[in-house]
Amino acid sequence: VAQRSFAQLGRCLGFEARPGVMHFGGYRVGEIHTQYLKILNVSGSAKRLHVINPTTKEFKVRVEKRGVLAAGMAETLAIDFEPTEWRYHY
Repeated sequence: VAQRSFAQLGRCLGFEARPGVMHFGGYRVGEIHTQYLKILNVSGSAKRLHVINPTTKEFKVRVEKRGVLAAGMAETLAIDFEPTEWRYHY
């Protein structure tokens, strides 16, 4: 176990997500609920951020990509959640 590298929640490969976990509680079916996720470059050098869109139809990501993210800079992503039924979405 000491030789293994395990991912930390909300942080990996020089990037940190704030908040580390998003929870869409108290939602209404058929309405769009938006939360914002800030991705911060915590490394000492510029890095390129690649955003992979969710595979579920209830979630969408909106971002204005700026190319390379300098050290200490952040990119803000809008996470849209539009539930179609009452159930646990992940």
